[in-house]
Amino acid sequence: MANRYYSIREVAALLEIDPQIIRRKCREGKLPGFRPPGIRDWRIPIADLEEILWEKEEAARARYREHLAQSKNVG
Repeated sequence: MANRYYSIREVAALLEIDPQIIRRKCREGKLPGFRPPGIRDWRIPIADLEEILWEKEEAARARYREHLAQSKNVG
C-alpha cells in the first residue's frame, strides 16, 4: 500500500484553520510532516493525522465524562 499524504491546504480545510498554523505546527514538530525534495510545502501523512485526531477526540470524551461525573456529584 502506498503512503498517502495531505497537503497543508487539505489539512487546513479539514480543520477549518489557516494554513499558516499548520505550517508552524509542522516546523515546531507538533504535527508530523515533511518537505519532499523539489516541493515547497509540507506533506502530512494521513495515518499520522488520523491518529492525532483520534487521540484528541478520546481526550475530549474523557474530559466530558469527568465533567458529567462531577456535575452529578454536585447536585
